[in-house]
Amino acid sequence: EYYSNDANRLKDETVKKIVFGKYSDYESKVKGIAAEPIDVNRLGIINLYRKLNSDKKTYTIYILSKDGKFKLSENAAWTFDKLYKLEEIVNLHLVNTSKTTNMRDMFCDCPSLKRLDLSNFNTSKVTNMTGMFARMTKLEYLDLSTFDTSMVTEMKYMFFENNTIKRIYVSTKWNVIDNVSSANGVQVFNNCSNLVGANGTAYDSSQLAYSMAVIDGTTPGYLTKNYSLAKGITVNHAIKNKSE
Repeated sequence: EYYSNDANRLKDETVKKIVFGKYSDYESKVKGIAAEPIDVNRLGIINLYRKLNSDKKTYTIYILSKDGKFKLSENAAWTFDKLYKLEEIVNLHLVNTSKTTNMRDMFCDCPSLKRLDLSNFNTSKVTNMTGMFARMTKLEYLDLSTFDTSMVTEMKYMFFENNTIKRIYVSTKWNVIDNVSSANGVQVFNNCSNLVGANGTAYDSSQLAYSMAVIDGTTPGYLTKNYSLAKGITVNHAIKNKSE
């Protein structure tokens, strides 16, 4: 288990790539690099390795364990925030979030990150998603179809200033209307000017609060439902008429 609990982290422009994995799979990549224990008790169960890239300015960060398994603690706030040069997170699906309750600003200020694989994220205990994806200005699509938001009470600024995002995909496990208050659901979609819901609900600068964080259907919203077809095939867009 590891976590970042420092809300005042400085802007980082050295981390270009983060790789999670089993030590034996990446041993040759980190040979000769000093291991930095980052598990809670600093016992070396999970080690971090900083490998200088060929540009001599940025690093690939390897986060490795013997079994290739990782568990975030209850407080996972600011885990990846302010990594301004981060372009890729490899094997994020290996990270177990089943205990996590706080994901505040988790990916905030990662303007170089173009995609996120959140397919294994368990959010059933998460109460705080404030600013979770704020200012990710190269992100065009976000698949949150595994997200269970039944416990979420805070989500203000969740997608704040993501002016490149076009679609946000969710499932029927997404429901924030019952628990989020108006004070904790403000400016959720501020400056998401390219975001369009499943049925065509377009961004409106006067409609930015959590009330728009619903699947676009009979009620206007900015979210799109994932359509799961036979044999596990998922289509990340509304099904169109055959004549189109």
